[in-house]
Amino acid sequence: MDPILINKTFVAKAEATETPGEFTALVSAFGNEDSQGDVVAQGAFTKTLAEWIIKGRPIPAVWAHQFSNPFNFIGEYTAAEETEAGLKLTGLIDFENPTAVQVHKLMKRGLVVEFSISGLVRDYELIEKDDEDSWWPSLLIKDIDLWEAGPCFKGANDQTELISVKSDGRITGRLGHVSKEGRVLAQKHVDALKDAHAKLGEIIAAAEPAPADDDTAKAVTPPAPDSAAPATKSALTPAVRALLELS
Repeated sequence: MDPILINKTFVAKAEATETPGEFTALVSAFGNEDSQGDVVAQGAFTKTLAEWIIKGRPIPAVWAHQFSNPFNFIGEYTAAEETEAGLKLTGLIDFENPTAVQVHKLMKRGLVVEFSISGLVRDYELIEKDDEDSWWPSLLIKDIDLWEAGPCFKGANDQTELISVKSDGRITGRLGHVSKEGRVLAQKHVDALKDAHAKLGEIIAAAEPAPADDDTAKAVTPPAPDSAAPATKSALTPAVRALLELS
């Protein structure tokens, strides 16, 4: 089973309290399906939290997964635990960082109310679904190598919350091996995309104009639509639309 890269975002609620720069958030909820169709199982963070303790380093608090800018490292987590509800982290804002100060203000005012985690899924099971319109496999996530967590703008899971904020948290790939946030598609999805690729080629070929006469361009009256022939719009099957979205 190959590891899978993930970014997971969760809705949060802010409450102001007293200790300078400290905040607590339930950054991952257990047992409920998020907007991507995934479910994080209880115990998914047990191994990674033990690994962070062995490293002797704090888990980074990063604004919206923006690793390329060092000022987006807005603080660190001083405590982490798995509860029955999910992964709860307690962090400390770096008030010497102007980006962290601004994010802290937004959290206190309720303008930023969501958290996101990123990491590597090391163990999972595929969740079988009957929904034929679903193009991406859903996962039961059983073990995550947690890289970081931090506040961000938009979320995928409504079962998490920012417990307190104290004063002064895809598409890449190629046809035949398409991934969403690192996921490999199920074979039925790959086959459907190959079929979509062929159909899209037919549509493009039919839409190209015939070459003009060398001497004089002649007006051509288009033939009346054939009721038996499918319209171009109907030719854009879900498979074709999915391919267009990937392009």
